Amino acid sequence: MVSERTKGTVSQVRGKVEEELGKVTGNRGQQVKGKVRQIQGSAQHGLGNIQDAAHRYKASDTDTTRASDIPSGSDRPDRQG
Repeated sequence: MVSERTKGTVSQVRGKVEEELGKVTGNRGQQVKGKVRQIQGSAQHGLGNIQDAAHRYKASDTDTTRASDIPSGSDRPDRQG
């Protein structure tokens, strides 16, 4: 499976090529299209970063809370016992 970061990077590079091609040929529309693709690629790359961070968080999210770690009754500062 290709990650969103990889897809985003490919879109950024493709957009840069399109933009430069537009500059060389004098095609303003091609330049704009390339810039838009670069922005989309950047957003896609950012989405990939978020997804990767979420996967890392999920992988490290082990339930380490034990019942003995939770204050009970009179141990809790908000209760008087």
